[in-house]
Amino acid sequence: MVKIDPRIYLAILIGIALMGIAYKPLILLLLPALIYRDFREWLIESLLSLAYPNLAPKLVMGGDYVFDAKNGIMHVFYRAEPMLDISRLTGAQYVGLFDELIRRLNLGVNEAVAFIRLGSDRFIRLSRVIKSEGELPDLNNWLIARESLLRQYFIIKPLSGEDLRRLIGFPTALSKSRLIIALAILTLASYILFRVYGLITIAVLTAITVKELSNYSVIKGGQLGVLKNRLVASNKVFTMPSDDDVRAIASAVANYLQNYMLVVSGNPEFRALASSRVAREYERLVVQERGGKALPAVSRWRVVLDRITQNAEEPIKR
Repeated sequence: MVKIDPRIYLAILIGIALMGIAYKPLILLLLPALIYRDFREWLIESLLSLAYPNLAPKLVMGGDYVFDAKNGIMHVFYRAEPMLDISRLTGAQYVGLFDELIRRLNLGVNEAVAFIRLGSDRFIRLSRVIKSEGELPDLNNWLIARESLLRQYFIIKPLSGEDLRRLIGFPTALSKSRLIIALAILTLASYILFRVYGLITIAVLTAITVKELSNYSVIKGGQLGVLKNRLVASNKVFTMPSDDDVRAIASAVANYLQNYMLVVSGNPEFRALASSRVAREYERLVVQERGGKALPAVSRWRVVLDRITQNAEEPIKR
């Protein structure tokens, strides 16, 4: 499924609100929009974030693991130090090394590895979706295999106990009193702006929010709290950088950003997506003669397909 930029959701919300201000019954358009799951979750998380600044999915802390109960993801963290210095590698060596690591990790759609830098400290996180307790033995085998592979590139030490809590923080349940105050203010504002139609809308939104409350927690403390922003998309996927360009960009980012997390997961369907997109745009260009719109799209997606086929790049999700 294609991830939609949250700014699109924000534009939809603002558009409905403006229409509601102009003609109050139109605020009810927000109700059918809530049927779309991604939009609904984005809106709920946005509302809860206003009341709870350190909002996060519900986390369960174990001795040496963190379980994301909302999304069903098991996380294991490691302190890590790379064995090789990027400044001593040529562009081809750097790209080849990273490509080799990603290929050997052989990540699936529900598996991810994250490379984390917090000041002078470096960490690695291995993550995998767990749908039932019966998958735990397979998870353990998966972790052992990935740990063995990572030790060929990094000096790693599993995090547990206080070291793990120092990194993650302390998850606590959401305070209902704070939510009540926030919803009361929102209800008053909705009535002033949209009258009874606003009350109907906020009543439905309140019911959905209260139902989802148990899926979230508030994180107190933790080093990961400095990671606030998220890169949604980048047009660099439509360019053809050289190996030296990639190394230069990576080095510049590493020198500029003191705190960041690079998350990589498998993306096996992307080859087929790129191929079908190029074929579709070629059809629009040649058969439908829609050159004005199709030609730029063909050019952009042709570059993506060439990077996969000619450069043998491994498609990943980030």
